[in-house]
Amino acid sequence: MNKMRRMHVAALAGAMALACGTARAEEEVPAPFKVGGAIRFNYVYKSWQRDYSSGFFGLDTARLNLDYDDGRLIGSAEYRYNNFPGGQGGYWQHFLHHGWVGMRFADKSTLHVGLDRNPFGLLPLASNNFYESIGFYAGFEDKYDLGVTYASRPGPFEWQLGFYPRDGGSYGGGDNTAGAANRYSYNIVPDDDEQGIRAIPAG
Repeated sequence: MNKMRRMHVAALAGAMALACGTARAEEEVPAPFKVGGAIRFNYVYKSWQRDYSSGFFGLDTARLNLDYDDGRLIGSAEYRYNNFPGGQGGYWQHFLHHGWVGMRFADKSTLHVGLDRNPFGLLPLASNNFYESIGFYAGFEDKYDLGVTYASRPGPFEWQLGFYPRDGGSYGGGDNTAGAANRYSYNIVPDDDEQGIRAIPAG
């Protein structure tokens, strides 16, 4: 009787271990589609601004992230909203930060097509303050353009090739002084007058 009971206990323990192992394996399978985002608030104080002697606080940035990776097909997109209160320009804007689709090959190399970060320059980031750095404004840091990117790591080094026939573009809107400036990357863009938007004279 004791022997039978020990056999039943052992069988039950084995079944439980198998069930736990199966559940753990199912839990560890990542979902291919992920949704994320963030909201950031800022307090800004500038001693030289008399109109804002106590500084100002408010919403700075909100973003929505979408990512897909099923092992072969991959993709990523991010949309942002930025707010600049009166002490920092007095305007708001929203735009596509990046958006691309691609494929991962058997050798783990990847191909991206769309609005993607350039693999050239100071990677991934070099700036460490609010005003970024000269590298950012020169287009060598955190720069996103429309094109094709291929990356491969056959050994200790990663090879990256990219072709970007267009700049980051203005895929958004806002009340900025120039509509084409509603973008993430720093580019020289035409002002409103050059786009045919003329101010109506008062009176």
